[in-house]
Amino acid sequence: MDIGSKIIYREIVSSTNSVAARLMDTEGLSEGTVIYTSHQTNGRGQGGKEWESEAGMNLCMSIILYPAFILPEHQFQISKIISLALYDFVSLYADNVSIKWSNDLYVKNDKIAGILIEHSLSGN
Repeated sequence: MDIGSKIIYREIVSSTNSVAARLMDTEGLSEGTVIYTSHQTNGRGQGGKEWESEAGMNLCMSIILYPAFILPEHQFQISKIISLALYDFVSLYADNVSIKWSNDLYVKNDKIAGILIEHSLSGN
C-alpha cells in the first residue's frame, strides 16, 4: 500500500470524509487514496461535533485504508496507531506534545489536530 498513490483534490468540500464515503460508494477507491481540500465547510468531529477550519489554513484530508490485518473487534487499535504516529511526527518539530485520547493532538494547551476515523465493515 502506498499512501498518496492516488490524490484527489477539491478546492471546497463539506467534509473530506463525506467525499471519501461518496467516492468509495461510486468508484471503489484504492487503498492509499488521499482526498484533500483547502476548505471544509462542514467538517465533522467525534460524536457529531463540528470541526471548524479557516480556508487555506489547515490540513484537511481523508486517507482510504483497508486494514484487513485488524479484526473488527480491535478497530480501536487503528485510532491508537494513527494518534501515536502523529504524536511522533509533531514531536520532531515541537515540544510539549500530548494526545487527548483518542482523537485530539495538542501542543502545550493548543489543540492542533483532530482525528476522525470512520469504519465500514465488509465480509467476515
